[in-house]
Formats: sequence, structure tokens, C-alpha cells
Amino acid sequence: PRSERCPYRTEGLLGMMDLLGRFSIILKRGRSSHAYILERGSEAGRINAALSLARLILCEDRERADSAPCGHCLPCRKIEEGIHPDVIVARPENNRIRLDTVRAIINGLKFPPLEGVVRVNIIYEAQKMNPDAANTILKTLEEPPPKNIFFLTTPRKDLLLSTIVSRCQILEMDETRCQVLGEKGDKGLSPFLLYLSGGDEEEARRLEAEGILGLRDKILSLILYRSRENSVSSAMAQAFALSK
Repeated sequence: PRSERCPYRTEGLLGMMDLLGRFSIILKRGRSSHAYILERGSEAGRINAALSLARLILCEDRERADSAPCGHCLPCRKIEEGIHPDVIVARPENNRIRLDTVRAIINGLKFPPLEGVVRVNIIYEAQKMNPDAANTILKTLEEPPPKNIFFLTTPRKDLLLSTIVSRCQILEMDETRCQVLGEKGDKGLSPFLLYLSGGDEEEARRLEAEGILGLRDKILSLILYRSRENSVSSAMAQAFALSK
């Protein structure tokens, strides 16, 4: 619910649900591409979306989870903790993605995935690749290795080389609905945590360290997905068990 007293919004979760639902259909039909561009939304929203899609692809319980990663199987937990060997992430350093960062990804493509059916390669804010890095990733996208999927995040696809865009499918996020739940505000804290802690910053940081945001998102995901299938009682039962 939204009110003047509760500053966090559910639109972001709904936007993410739509994105996961669309991509789940692509997976079920066996029509996934080797590369996707995630554009629009906030930077945090794009990053969250890429990791959520990685969880969806590698989740052991994806079929039974109704188009959403279950969040509790081993692959989901490893991705959440940033230790899954088949989820490779390249991030800007000093506001640039350099050639050696891209080469590190490409060198790993010579080997098959270690644990999953595919390897997920994520390049955050791909518009920050320098020319050498961009041209090197372009060569890989022209001759994509099997069992690899790329996700490139960017505010707008026109910030990338047109040749890179032409080799990727576009997943356009709804700017008004893909704001990440728990996105941090001016104090570096989620408005939801500040609300939950009664404005006590120290208590809010303690809640953040305990992973309260992740737990809340899982509960809301269960409720939303089950409710869409008219399984409200099932949703509430699972949410109650998880909240305990």
C-alpha cells in the first residue's frame, strides 16, 4: 500500500514482474537470444533487472515458481551473494569499462559453464566501454559462443555502437515502474528501512545488514504472483511462512 506515512512504492516490483514474465515466455518457447540490451529505468533498476534475469535463467525451480526465480535454491542464493561461477559481471571502474575488463570475460568464454546450463555475462552501463572494449565485445557478439547469454545495461541504446545494438534484442524497462524497491536515498538508506526503523538511521542500517529488503521483496513477489493466478490463500500461506 501507499500512503503519506509509508514512502516505499510497489510500482518497481510490478515493473520487474512484467519484465520477468516476458522473459520467462521467451525461455519457455526456446527462443532466447545470445544478447540483450536492458535500457531505460534507473541505473539501480537496470542492475537489479540483469541479476533478476540471471536468477530466472539459472533457477532450479523456475518452472514451478511461476515465471519468477524461487530465491531459495542454490543457484539463486549464489547469485544473490555474488558467488555464482556462471554469472560474470563487468562494472565500470573510474567511470570507464576498459579493454582488459572485457577481455577477462571473453577469455572465460572458451570454457563451458561450470554449474548451470548457460553462462550469464553482464556488462553494467555498457555505454561506458571505451572504444577498444566496445569493438572487442562487438566481435564476440558477431560470433557468439554457445551456452552464453549477454546482458548489457544502458540508459539508452543509442549510446552504444549501432553495430552492437543490431546484434542484440532490446528489453525496454518502464521508467515509471522499474524503480527498484529499496533504492537508496540521500542518506544512503532505503526509505522503507527508515520508515520501518522510525527514522533511526542506526537501526535502519542494522535492518539492512540483516537482509530485510531481500526478504520483503520475496514475500511481495509470492503474494503478487499467486494473486494473479487467484491463489490468494496459497500466497498468504507462503508469505506467512517466509516472514516467520
